[in-house]
Amino acid sequence: MGRHGIPVPPALTVLARALLTLEGTLRVLDSRFQLAGAAAAHLRGALDVSAGSLRSVLEREAMRTLPSLRALPGLVEDIALQVRSGRLAVQVDPLSATARHAATQWVDGMLFAAVAAVGLLSSTAMLVGAVFAGDRSGVGVLQAVGYIGLVLSSVMLMRVVAQILRRRDEPPPAR
Repeated sequence: MGRHGIPVPPALTVLARALLTLEGTLRVLDSRFQLAGAAAAHLRGALDVSAGSLRSVLEREAMRTLPSLRALPGLVEDIALQVRSGRLAVQVDPLSATARHAATQWVDGMLFAAVAAVGLLSSTAMLVGAVFAGDRSGVGVLQAVGYIGLVLSSVMLMRVVAQILRRRDEPPPAR
């Protein structure tokens, strides 16, 4: 693994060390004991890879997959018909879950800025218009609409901020 640049998993290192310790301990008890030979003999008996058992395993697996194999030509024909008629639709998600989450946060920020700007500018314009109108009739209505606009835009801004903060606390969806 080292020669080919493949990193050795730590669990494999621990397993190899445990096997070496076990083999050393068994050799102290019996100097003729071969761990590899004993393991091979045990596995040979457990797996029983004779020609008869291999054939029975292959037959059993073939019988298990036979229904799927029978349906396969029909499925291929259905797909071919859909391709020929132009009805085959393949949906590909252009954004990964992480990219979608980042895009949603960016859109939320832009929405927040737009709502804040429009609400503040329109309400401020109404209040400034009421100041320049002087003592004319309708000034009270303009001031009332301006203050109501400030309150409504503030409520809207608080709702958008709450949504943004709630979404930032959520982990990005896994895919």
